[in-house]
Parts: sequence; structure tokens; C-alpha cells
Amino acid sequence: MSEQPTLAQRFFSLPGFGLLLALLIFACFPDVLLGRNSFYFRDYGVLGYPVVHFFRESMLAGQVPLWNPLSNCGVPFFAQWGTMCAYPLSAILLLPLPWWLSFFCFLHLWLAGIGMYLLARRWTANNYAAAFAGSAFVFNGVMFASFIWPNYFVALAWMPFVVLLTERAWREGGRWTLGAAIVSALQLGSGVPEIVLFTWLIVGVLWLLDFGEDAGSGARMFVRMIGVVALAAALMAVQLLPFFELLVHSQRDLDFATTKWSLPLWATANFVAPLLNCFESPQGQYFQYGQEFLSSVYLGVPVVMLALVGVFKFSTLRSWALLLLAIFAIVLALGEHTPVFPAIRKAIPLLAVARYPVKFLFIPAFVLPLLAALAIRALHVDPRGTSRTVAGFTLVMLAGLGALVWAAHENLLVDMSQWPPNFRQNATLSWKDAAVNTALRGGILVAVIAGIVFSPRATAAGLWGGVAALAFVALDARTHTPQQNPTLPAEEFRGSLWDEAVGPRPAFGHSRVFIAPQAEEFLLNVSSTNAARMWQAKRRALWSNLNLLEAAPKVNGSATLQIREQARFQKTLYGTNAPAGVLDFLGVAFVNSNRFEWTKRDGALPLITAGQRIVFADDATAQTMLFAAEFDPRSLVVLPLSAGATIAETNGAGISVLSSNITSQRIAFEVDAQQPGAVVIAQSYYPAWKASVDGQSVPLYRANGAFQSVLIPSGRHQVRVEYVDKTFRSGAAISALVLLACPLLWWILGRRNAERS
Repeated sequence: MSEQPTLAQRFFSLPGFGLLLALLIFACFPDVLLGRNSFYFRDYGVLGYPVVHFFRESMLAGQVPLWNPLSNCGVPFFAQWGTMCAYPLSAILLLPLPWWLSFFCFLHLWLAGIGMYLLARRWTANNYAAAFAGSAFVFNGVMFASFIWPNYFVALAWMPFVVLLTERAWREGGRWTLGAAIVSALQLGSGVPEIVLFTWLIVGVLWLLDFGEDAGSGARMFVRMIGVVALAAALMAVQLLPFFELLVHSQRDLDFATTKWSLPLWATANFVAPLLNCFESPQGQYFQYGQEFLSSVYLGVPVVMLALVGVFKFSTLRSWALLLLAIFAIVLALGEHTPVFPAIRKAIPLLAVARYPVKFLFIPAFVLPLLAALAIRALHVDPRGTSRTVAGFTLVMLAGLGALVWAAHENLLVDMSQWPPNFRQNATLSWKDAAVNTALRGGILVAVIAGIVFSPRATAAGLWGGVAALAFVALDARTHTPQQNPTLPAEEFRGSLWDEAVGPRPAFGHSRVFIAPQAEEFLLNVSSTNAARMWQAKRRALWSNLNLLEAAPKVNGSATLQIREQARFQKTLYGTNAPAGVLDFLGVAFVNSNRFEWTKRDGALPLITAGQRIVFADDATAQTMLFAAEFDPRSLVVLPLSAGATIAETNGAGISVLSSNITSQRIAFEVDAQQPGAVVIAQSYYPAWKASVDGQSVPLYRANGAFQSVLIPSGRHQVRVEYVDKTFRSGAAISALVLLACPLLWWILGRRNAERS
């Protein structure tokens, strides 16, 4: 039976769907879009927002933020994944916060739906099926869980565009190759390597399927794919080259960390029954015990069911390959709970760098909406036959939801006796809520199915049925778990709480603050039913990245990639009772050892000290010497053994620091040395920092395990230590050249297409 045009088909053109999608997003979060409130929960408040704030303040001051001097005693910033410094649409973030960061997130959420719409429309040639896929990709628990990471929204927004345009690129070549490269580069700019890899895993599966069908064109298809990858990498070289340089020097090696937050076996039930066996946090959010990376893994009952119908009705190699890929990703998300992920990790040691197997759920969250679109396409081609199939699957799904509720009540899904008492009690107390919630999912399933069954009708009922189905998909995501994305009044993000509570803040180059280990542990785990009070307390405590909001230098921080030696030093520091000598060397003027209270301490040294006696030692010995009770940073500095071959003068010297001018990426000072000796800078050592004395380049040594030192000849000298990131400059040059060449390449590729035509 051929498909007939309907009102729903005509209404759900790209403009119609784009408008409806924007209205549905607004209906889900009106208080945030109107600027009254802002997100704050988990990483959004303590990681993402402060990073954006630092980026904005640096750019408005006329400086590209290559280095962050406020965290981890100094750490590369531009090179970090997730800072989005090279992402073009980050220009939005230069506008006043916090509203424009909220808009940035919603814009990319909308783009994600538009991209999925375009991809599904190409695959199904059906506007309404495409609209359902776009809505299902936007409105689900996994996508809403990503609100706490703005950069994840960027990666997810461009994911369907990469698949769509790359598929056209290897099939048709020409300008599609350049278009695919541009959207791939934009996704790279998000700084989320896992989602980029998942995207290209999906692309790879589709490419292999096409290659199997047309092996004769395999070489041409392969060359086009390589062209897309090469062009994308060149366009984003400004971000990639500094990132890889930092990765080489970072703590993220094959022994970095064990697997964390795998999806529990029983938690697969939460794909359709979101609250079963979950525990409730003090502020009302629900989490899976053993997996707290994603606040929800709910994929949507209607979407899961329709995806199965889609594979059943369109039993093609492509549909089965995508379904198997989604299942395989779910198995990998289970991490150590099955032998599959450990075996693959052993075969591919590089996977050890990624800590959270649950991230593989982004693959089924992408694939299932596409398979569901196939089911709706079948409904529009054969309404009567497909309706019977959908009705049968709906009854089975409803029975399955009932069986899950019963199994959870009988404790058949999970042995909660192994859970701590407070988690077990919360899960037990919330069982009735979980049952009611699951029943509501069943009701929404019936409403969605009723709407899409009406959608093929060429009447107003078909149009409104189709609109209602998409509205219920949005309602399903918004209500499937309480308080998934809570908000606070926007005023909570403004002003300086440190100045109000403590007094004048520490300034970079003069002193730092130090959160003691016991306070750090408390701040990591503390919670309260009063969200505003907890937010204010953590802001005053400068926890995680919140010191960036106060421009307050801190010993530790929350950089994703730390410099290896600095991370080693920090691990030792937080594994001991920090001796006074180390804190003096770090310039610690305030200590938080009592949860939220700061105590002023004396003895903090300035960033630059001079004249210490030089001792050479390996890293292990240097750590031992540094953390000994008798260590005095005023009289002793430890340099690597390798430096002994070039340094002759090791005795203490009379060196005076006469003046200094310290900024985030340049330290200039004048010294007067009675004899040759060392100047020590209590800032993290990183190869991009270069030293000169009186304009002549000199070595910059790694001092006290993780910091900086310059050797000064006798006399009066001007010393400069500057951050000179050659990988950034090289990457910027490559990206600029390729970007400038894009218009010419677009013209050449278009002309070739015209000649072939």
C-alpha cells in the first residue's frame, strides 16, 4: 500500500517541527528560559558553570585562556577537553551569565532534535516519522541527564548531523565531504571524546553495510571517509594539538583508574521503569545504587516498544545491525558485571583511560529513535496492518511493565541486602512511588500509541493525534523522575560570597587556599534538603571549580586532565597530614579544615622565592623530602637528578626579588643575586612554560617534584617566565589555513559535481 499525504505530513515539515520542538522545550523549562531560575545541580554548578565563567572573564579581558592559574597550582585550560574554547558557538557564552549558558544548552538541545529529524527523514522519507525520532532523541532520561554537562549537549547536538552528512559524503562525495567535515569538526569542539567515538562507531557500522552492498565502490567510499576525517581534524587542530600534548603529560595513563559506575544488571529495567529499585537523595532525586554518573537511563517506553516494531516491520540488514549495536552498547555499559567489557578492555588497553562504561548508553539513546521512526513509517504506509502489530506489542509492553513492578516488589530484580541500610530503606520507602510512576509510563505509552495511530489519517484528527503523541513524549521525559534537573534563582550565581563571608580574597601570585583532606571528603559527600543553602555553603567553601567564580587561587581543583607530576604531588598531599613546610611553599594563607569555615594561617610564602640550597633527587626521594616534617622551602629546593649534569652551583645564595609583575600567563620579576643560585616559582611545571634571563632563553627546571625553578647568574637581572604553547600556535595556523581554504574547496567540489552531472 502506498503512503498518502496527510495533514500531519504537511505540518511536520522542518519549520513546523522546529517550532513545535522549541515550544515543547519551553514547556518543559519555562522558568529557566524566562531567566528567573538557572540549573545548578551536580556538575553543572560546580564544574561546567565555573569553567564557562573563567572562559568568559578571560576572553572579555582580551586574553585567550591557555592557562588556568587558579586551580591545581596552575593547569592548562584551553587544552582541556570540555572547555569548548575553540568551539565557534562558544561566542554566545561571552554574553551575561547565567541566562546565556542556559540558552546555549537549550539551543543545542533543539539542534539535536533538528539533526535527528533530518537524518530520520532521509531514512524514512516521512515527515512525521522524522518528527517523532527528533522528539524521542531530545526527550528521554539520558539526554536530560546530560543537562549537567553543557559540552555533552554540544556533542549530542552534532551527532545526527555527522551521521547524516558523512553518509552522504561517502556515497555522493563533492560538497557533502566538506559539509561532513565541518559538522564533525564542530562535534570535536565539544571536547567529549567518548561521544565522538560513539558517533564514528555508528558511522563505521553504516559504512560497512554500504560497502557490503557495493564493494565495487569501496575504494572511493573509503577515500571519501578519510577525507572527512582529515578535514575535520585539520579544522579543529587548534584544539586537538594542545589536547594531545596535555594528554601525553597528564595523569591519564593505562593505570589511571579502575572502572567506575557501570550499569547494574538489574538497572536495565530502568530503561522502561525509571524508579524501580532506585534510592532517593535528600533533595528528591532518584539514583541507581552503584551508578550515579547518569541521573536517569530511561529511554522511553513508547520509543523502546516502537523501535522493536520498527525492526519487526522493516527487517533489513541495516535495522538489525543498528539494533544489535544498541544491544552490544548496553552490554558494554554493564562494565564489570559481564565478562564482555573486561575482555575488550584487556584487548584494547586504551579503553582504560575511560572510567565510566555507562556512557555507552548514549548509543542506544541515539539508535532507538531511528528504529522507532521505521515503525511510524510503516504505520503511514500500511495503517491497518501495522496498527494490529503495534497493538500487540503495546499489550506485551504493558504486561512487561506489570511484571517488572511485581518482580521489584518481590525483590527478584536485585538483592538489596548488600546495600547500605540508608540506601535500602530509601529504595523500600519509594517502592510505591516507583509503582505509581511505572503505571504512569504505561498510561503515557497508550496515549502516545493512540496519537501515532491517528496520525496517518488525512483529517484534523490525524494532525492533532500526531501533535499529542509528541507532546506526551515530552511529558514522559519531564515527569519520569522527580527533580532530575532542579533549579535555583538566577541571583544565586551573582556576587562574591567569599568577600561577604571571609573578607578580601587571596590573589594569584600572593597566596592560595587549601581545603584539608577531611573537609574535601565532607564536601564531596554532604547533602541537604535545602538546595539554596547547600549551594551557598559550597560556594563559600570554594569546592571543586567554584574557586573560579571568586578568582581565588587554590591548591587543588577539578581539572579533567592534570599534569602528571602535579597530580602525583596532590595525591600525596591529600594522603597525609600536610606539613607546615609544604603549605608555606604553596603559599597557603587560608585553610578549610572544618567543613565550611576558613581559617587564616601565617607563614605563607609568595609565589616567587630565591636563594635556596639545591639538592638533586629522583621523584620518589623528592616526595619523601618534601613531605618530611623538617622540610623548609626557604632554604632548600629539590631538582631532578638529570639537572645535576648542568648545574654546578648548589649552595644557598643571597638573592633578592626586587619587584614582580605576575599575570596568568606571564611572570616577570627583577632579582639581585650576590652569587649564582636558584629562583623557585610555586606554580605547576609544564613544558609550555619558557624562561629567559635578560632576554636570553634559559632552562626551566622542575622543582620540588612538580613546580618551577630558574638558575640565576650573579648580578642584577630581568627574568621572565612565559606560557608559550607552540602546539596551540601550530594548531591555530593549520585551522586558520584550512578554514580560509574552505570557500575555494566548496567551489572546486561544486564544479566537479556539475561536470559529472
